[in-house]
Amino acid sequence: MDMKLWLKLALAGLLAAFFSSSAYAQSGTLPPNCITFKDVQFAYLPKGNYQYGIQKIWAQIHNDCGQEVSDLLLKGYVTKSSTPQNWNYLFGYAFVPVSAGGVRAGVAQFEAKEATFLRVTIEKGSTVLAEKIFEPKEFDKMRGITDDKSKSLPAQPAKPKTAPGVKP
Repeated sequence: MDMKLWLKLALAGLLAAFFSSSAYAQSGTLPPNCITFKDVQFAYLPKGNYQYGIQKIWAQIHNDCGQEVSDLLLKGYVTKSSTPQNWNYLFGYAFVPVSAGGVRAGVAQFEAKEATFLRVTIEKGSTVLAEKIFEPKEFDKMRGITDDKSKSLPAQPAKPKTAPGVKP
């Protein structure tokens, strides 16, 4: 083959690779499944006599995209439906940029009131990259509601112990 033809083909290949990679980077899209939840935990923070208190969510994400990713949001949605649908936006937390292979954590506080399901997502723009839906029993635990009624009742003061035969 002619050397000029090889050079033209090589140049055309480089230009095509350059434009496709820059278009990919500018579009803001990420490869599927490259951002994932590594861990999600909850804490219940009682607030006086208010039954539902405040919930604290701690989420850790893992970046397996092969590039630094920024502008990620941890978002929370709740529903009062008996099935996981009709989601209402509740809170958002912005993650700092996550380097390739890196892990980042974020904490958000919110009030859930009578919500039945919780949906936690990682979003970039309007694209949902990862999501977890928490069922009512998981959600009840994070709100401080337990199935065991004895744990929900206030603790009774202990009766003083006395020696046998001695009246208190």
